[in-house]
Amino acid sequence: MRKLWLLAIIIAGAGVCWFAWTCWLSGLFRPPVVVNPDTAITPENYRRIRLGMTEAEVRALIGLPPGTHQTREPAGGLMSSGNYGTIREQEGYPKVVLIGAFTTVKADSKGLVSETTQDGRAVCTIKQWWGTYHAIRVTFDENNVVVGKHLVEIPWY
Repeated sequence: MRKLWLLAIIIAGAGVCWFAWTCWLSGLFRPPVVVNPDTAITPENYRRIRLGMTEAEVRALIGLPPGTHQTREPAGGLMSSGNYGTIREQEGYPKVVLIGAFTTVKADSKGLVSETTQDGRAVCTIKQWWGTYHAIRVTFDENNVVVGKHLVEIPWY
């Protein structure tokens, strides 16, 4: 009887080990990968973005959803409207060409800017990734393809 209990314990232990091994292989017990915005929102990643890429490709390249990912408080002041910076590089449609006389521009708190015509047809969407030292703005057309991009340097005084 004692040997039977020992055999049952060995089989149960092997089952627990097998379960833990398969869970580890499947990633069930692995900690989530945390992306550091200071290494994700960089000039190097900006230069990897190509005109014609899809939004999913851009998100995968940066590794973060659009929005503000700063690791410290932004510079500004009493009269500041929020994040600001200087455009250092741009490719594709310049921002001043996108905003025309017969369009409406709407912005939300997640860094999404959309432009529509008076009849409600989407012209473009600008998604923004704001990091501590840089910001990347990517303009997508109505087919969700990159048609422009801007690299913004954020000053810290």
